[in-house]
Amino acid sequence: MRVRRWNFRDRGLWVNDTSGRGDLVVVPPAAFDANYYASHCGPVRYDRSEEVWGVFFGRIADTLIRSFRPARAFDAGCALGFLVEAFWDRGVECWGRDISEYGISQVRADIRPFCSVGSIADRIDGRYDLVTCIEVVEHMPEAEAKRAIAAIANATDRVLFSSSPEDLTEPTHVTVRPPIFWIRLFGEQGFSPVLSYDATFVVAHTMLFERTPKPPSEEMMQGAAEIARLRMQVAKRDQTIHVLNTTILQQQAAAGALPTWKAGPIRQTATLGEIAPAEEASEEGARAIESIWANPSRQDRFGIKLRAALEHPFSSERRKRRRNQLARWR
Repeated sequence: MRVRRWNFRDRGLWVNDTSGRGDLVVVPPAAFDANYYASHCGPVRYDRSEEVWGVFFGRIADTLIRSFRPARAFDAGCALGFLVEAFWDRGVECWGRDISEYGISQVRADIRPFCSVGSIADRIDGRYDLVTCIEVVEHMPEAEAKRAIAAIANATDRVLFSSSPEDLTEPTHVTVRPPIFWIRLFGEQGFSPVLSYDATFVVAHTMLFERTPKPPSEEMMQGAAEIARLRMQVAKRDQTIHVLNTTILQQQAAAGALPTWKAGPIRQTATLGEIAPAEEASEEGARAIESIWANPSRQDRFGIKLRAALEHPFSSERRKRRRNQLARWR
């Protein structure tokens, strides 16, 4: 096997090994620098100047505390330490580790003693009620990612885990695998996916694993993978509905049919790697609507779907009608 090193001058050329030669792409820790966090984590900068990240990880911590009441937690691949500090701020002891020296240097000063620079493939000392690993292992070579799963499994009986199954465009994603790949790796460590737990408050493909007396069956693992696929499909559908809904309101406002305040920019969903820019989303929605109304044969089929978008439970129009209805009942 030939090892190819990351090329800093041509950053972005080596996304994954597609040569068929079995080359191993190695991304050095120095690649995860200030530029990476500013431009490789979606359209919103991943730093402390953006309040959305503190809110996002605070909600994750709130949900996990309500679900599991952990006393001790560990964030594998903690980056800037947002989740570690969110746990400490809520009374939960938490530690973190990340390969990026820059990332650890940006951890909040009072939390920095609890975060260290290092690979999550190395032994994790201590025992924890919960270990989180959110969008980390896809940045590691496959062999190292497998070691990381084993190290995490040795430190806890419960893991909240996510790894991008589709994003092959990010240069540092060298081990992008479908959910079933990770499900089987956790199964080898004696962990089963908790099918009843909905972890989509992180990203659509997030899964919860717990140690079980017996390893999961093939049917159970396949079922968990199918649930993950369906949740990702639903997330994409909901995003499309939101884009269409907002675009319709913007066009109605431009035509004078609605007050302009009702047609604000599309909400930026604070999820790692899945934050949709308002401008791009609006253009996408506009193109979709124009293609529908330009073709009369499609109007009957898609007109119903467009009206359904306006009736979406989270649409502003439906919320307003619901408030008025409740007011009349009072």
